[in-house]
Amino acid sequence: MFDSLRMFELLLARLFHDLTAPVGAIGLGINAMENSDDNDIALKILSESQQRLAARLKLFRLLSINAEEYPESSFEEGKEIIASYCLCEKVTFLTRDIPRAVPTPIIKFMVTTAMILLPTLIRGGHMVFELIEDKEMLTLQCTGQGGRIALNETVAAWFLGEKMLSSRTVLCFFAEMFANSCGAHLHLEQTPEKVTFLWTQRRDSFKTELNAVVAQQDRARDS
Repeated sequence: MFDSLRMFELLLARLFHDLTAPVGAIGLGINAMENSDDNDIALKILSESQQRLAARLKLFRLLSINAEEYPESSFEEGKEIIASYCLCEKVTFLTRDIPRAVPTPIIKFMVTTAMILLPTLIRGGHMVFELIEDKEMLTLQCTGQGGRIALNETVAAWFLGEKMLSSRTVLCFFAEMFANSCGAHLHLEQTPEKVTFLWTQRRDSFKTELNAVVAQQDRARDS
């Protein structure tokens, strides 16, 4: 088990890393407005940087939701935030056959995998999250696909059992933690054009959790 203080430090390091670039770009945009008569470029920089900053802050906010206090977290909200995050980086985000109500750990897992996958799509591409069911098992398939894939070596090694904790791999830890909390198994598949996270869970277990979420949403509407 990793030290909780160390996990907190690494998650903060990841947060600061993800926010540094858009905050710095906003500063550049302000400087450009102060030193140029043509503000079109500066306004474009400011607009794009603000969108990146807002999307990344919203992702981390979703990760901070307490699953016990908010077990009925909205998939629609999570989908909208991930789509905004991807759009800022010229990546198309799609979902297929995922219910509107899913347990909070699954939403957190999707947010986490989106944050891992997006940097791998260095020339843009597609991110597709899909739910596949058979009689016994359910698989949540989270895929990043593009013309060039660059998955960090330490991230790939993490899912092969070489768990070197760093600000790059701290999200891998949380992805596994969210899967384990639902009794799901998580593994990674990689090709030169595609990276896929596979969350595999017994279908009856998922349906039980899903029914509990729907029931709680119904109670909240009736109260």
